[in-house]
Amino acid sequence: MMRPRIAFAQTLLQRPPGRAARWLAVLSLLCCSLAAGAQPSARHRIDFVYFGSPECSYCRGWEAVDLPKLKRYGSFRQVRFTKVTKAIGSPVPQASSFPEQVKYLREPIAAKLEGAGSPMFAILTDGKVVAAWRGTKKYSPEQILKIIRQQQAQSRTGPTLKLAVHTALEQGSRTAALVAH
Repeated sequence: MMRPRIAFAQTLLQRPPGRAARWLAVLSLLCCSLAAGAQPSARHRIDFVYFGSPECSYCRGWEAVDLPKLKRYGSFRQVRFTKVTKAIGSPVPQASSFPEQVKYLREPIAAKLEGAGSPMFAILTDGKVVAAWRGTKKYSPEQILKIIRQQQAQSRTGPTLKLAVHTALEQGSRTAALVAH
């Protein structure tokens, strides 16, 4: 008795080029392309880092009013939110003050947030600062959400692998081409 997989493969080989043969060609091209390094789009890591102090009235106000507004939105809940405690009049603290999983973000943030003051904020995509500011007046929760959503949209429309099946009359059969964008 023939094994089902082998029988299926033999049936495909015996048939004239048709739908199954085209799909096999498409799948083989997809596999070859992935092996060659083209990859489907992956979500990018978006971080929102907040620097505040319990002694800072502006920080306490932002935590009591604006942060709960942000947390109501799914787009904000999809980012990694990190609070780093610092002294009111100090610059971005040393990496030792950062939680372990975000210590590597200290240098790019410190390069964008020169000077001292509280509160401080930074939005990063894949470790690159896309927005950084001091104080609570520059961006409202709605403006912060807009920046985050823009980053999320760019994450979804970044490099992708697109499969395009082109028809061509080449010896009476269809050919498939894989296009990486």
